[in-house]
Amino acid sequence: MKICKSAICLIVLIFLLASVSFSKEVKSSKDQAVVTFLQGKVYVLPKGEAKGTPLKVHDILHKEDRINTGEKALIEIKLPDGSFVRFADNTSFTVSDLSYNRESGDKNFGVKLFLGKTWANAKGFLGRGKKFEISSENAVAGIKGTIYRMDVSKDKSVLIRVYGGNVYVTSPPKEIPKPVFEIGAPKEVKGPKEVPGPREVTLKEWEHIVKEMQQIVITPEGKALKPVSFSSEEDISDWVLWNKKRDELIK
Repeated sequence: MKICKSAICLIVLIFLLASVSFSKEVKSSKDQAVVTFLQGKVYVLPKGEAKGTPLKVHDILHKEDRINTGEKALIEIKLPDGSFVRFADNTSFTVSDLSYNRESGDKNFGVKLFLGKTWANAKGFLGRGKKFEISSENAVAGIKGTIYRMDVSKDKSVLIRVYGGNVYVTSPPKEIPKPVFEIGAPKEVKGPKEVPGPREVTLKEWEHIVKEMQQIVITPEGKALKPVSFSSEEDISDWVLWNKKRDELIK
């Protein structure tokens, strides 16, 4: 009888420990970007690694992960707040920002798209402390609660189409060169120089608000064309239809 009771207690203890472990795992996954759909071959290259590994459904992505999708591949990523980001085949991108504070509700998500197509359903990014951006070499698309897609071609041109809400599309921030300090003999310090007055904004310094059912094209040279409307008929494609079907599942 004592042996039987001991066995029962041991089984209960193992069950409780497993439950605690499982709850911790689920809790931690809620604070991460999780792969919820995957078709074909998709590889991830974590920062500092020399070789990529195949991704699987339920895998967790981290900041600075580099992802490449193969031919006819598709991948969907769920963010901690319930937003979704999807990527088409022959696409290459890096998770540039990923943070979520459960107490304050602050959250940031960023993707650097090098080549290919992405679709974002980021309706959960509303209010202060929330930042969602998809960028390329020639454009940055930042939103607060909307649905849109971005295509980056081999020539670095960009197409952005908005399906709901507004998207703020801007030129990428210019990198400020770091000052170079020379060690050597003291040199004469020159007097103050006249500060130049206002100057014209160059082709790569611009900002546009793209509204629902509008699109904007950025040329390979980084020039943004004026936002124009597009119709549902001209937008039909397997990629668009698949994303709209996936969006219907999360309503």
